[in-house]
Amino acid sequence: MHRWFEGGEAPRNHDTDVERAAEELKQLGIPLEVMGEWAEPEPKREVSMLTLPMELRQSVQAFVACATQWDYLTPGLGKPIPMGLNYTKLESVLRLKGTPRRQWPEVFEDVRFMEAVALPMLAA
Repeated sequence: MHRWFEGGEAPRNHDTDVERAAEELKQLGIPLEVMGEWAEPEPKREVSMLTLPMELRQSVQAFVACATQWDYLTPGLGKPIPMGLNYTKLESVLRLKGTPRRQWPEVFEDVRFMEAVALPMLAA
């Protein structure tokens, strides 16, 4: 999912994907209208760079690795409400990433801080 975060390939470019899809549809004789809203240009976003101190690297990587480990409360027909991270999964992430056990309490507190900042954004 976030391979670029650890130095892998960069995220794909929407405009390039649209151009490729349009070319393929043209070759197949399919009208471009089938692409619908997806083919509209993505709004340009301001890109900002964030430089993290090295001592936060493990904490941020652990938080990103837990991206799929959020617990949600799902009311009847309503929108799921994010409740927080599943901390037992965080322990598994720390073990699998080889984080030294003596650093776990500090990483845990950093992740809890990031979780607290992320919760209102996820709930919006």
